[in-house]
Amino acid sequence: EDGDEDDDNEQIQNSNDAGNKLNERYSLPESLRNHALIVPMEDRLVALAALLKLIRRNTPDKFKILVFCSCVDSVDFHYELFAGDALKPVDETENDDGEKTSLMWKKKLRNHRDKERGIPVMKEEEENQEGGHSKDKEEQFYKLHGEMPFEVRKGMLQDFSSQRKAVLFTTDVAARGLDFPKISWVIQYNTPSNPTEFVHRAGRAGRMGATGDCILLLLPEEARYTQILTGKGVHLDAYRLPEVFDKALMADYLKERQKAKLDQKQRRQIVAEVTASMQKRFEDFTLRHPNVHETARKAFLSYLRAYTVRPKELRDVFNISGLHYGKVAKSFSLRESPKVAKEALLDPSSPYARKQISSGRGGVPEEAEEIGLEDSEEAGKRGSE
Repeated sequence: EDGDEDDDNEQIQNSNDAGNKLNERYSLPESLRNHALIVPMEDRLVALAALLKLIRRNTPDKFKILVFCSCVDSVDFHYELFAGDALKPVDETENDDGEKTSLMWKKKLRNHRDKERGIPVMKEEEENQEGGHSKDKEEQFYKLHGEMPFEVRKGMLQDFSSQRKAVLFTTDVAARGLDFPKISWVIQYNTPSNPTEFVHRAGRAGRMGATGDCILLLLPEEARYTQILTGKGVHLDAYRLPEVFDKALMADYLKERQKAKLDQKQRRQIVAEVTASMQKRFEDFTLRHPNVHETARKAFLSYLRAYTVRPKELRDVFNISGLHYGKVAKSFSLRESPKVAKEALLDPSSPYARKQISSGRGGVPEEAEEIGLEDSEEAGKRGSE
């Protein structure tokens, strides 16, 4: 397994000397550091959690993170999962229907829904006092996409900007045109539909001479995408997933003196147990909350549809026929893959797809008009087989 990961990361390093047929080149700020991380599909959710932990540990006092997702449903799902503290032990009670629900999640969900309806939300200080929580809180989570009412989006941005430690899940609506505070990290969790969007996303960090970082998550079979970016003048340093897991997760379970006594095999075994436990917590949380489970199911289908929306020159890199639907489901904390009907994937000639496109939902990126939807018909058919 380590050999396969080394091969994937070698592709990233080698791509820095490779070009491609596209002549357009980009200029990014010198203060912006770009990275790439190869992650198998089934490890993506835990890898995202590990990255957030690592950033928090390295910059404990203040950080702002943008996490770019491919579609509206994916933003909603990841927001609900992380804002709901899915990885934390929670007290469980039985509601009137006998459904297990965490008190913490019920409060967060109530506040989130009140915000969307324009109802004033209890201030954090009052909430801490009422709930008995420590005022030394970890990062706050927010979301942003084009389907949110204007006043809700405005409120989310104001809240995000006012926090010292905050994470914003967003679509490409945040890639340009919005005035963000100093962004320390951009996580491109889902690969953008075209290289231009990569640059716009990455450019949210490292502005005005400030140091910033951008990391792109890729599947092993997508590693050649780095060659396209390198050909456009984007240099990517390779992160290794085992090292991310080790640095982010081991400290939570072992003291430094205990870590020093372990050999590499023992460390890998512990990391494997920890990541499996994290994945199980995500899945348990999703099963425990029907509303989150339904959001996960929608996000799964929308992700597949978004995956087909690529320009022709990227079809061999992002080939939906190579995706394992069970592993995609796991990346959305689903234990079983939802049934994928033919019409669920994007065939732009169908009335179903046109309705999805016109509504702005269904996994079509909010900048889809720039890509050329007529190019995605063949890919949509491949993915529905």
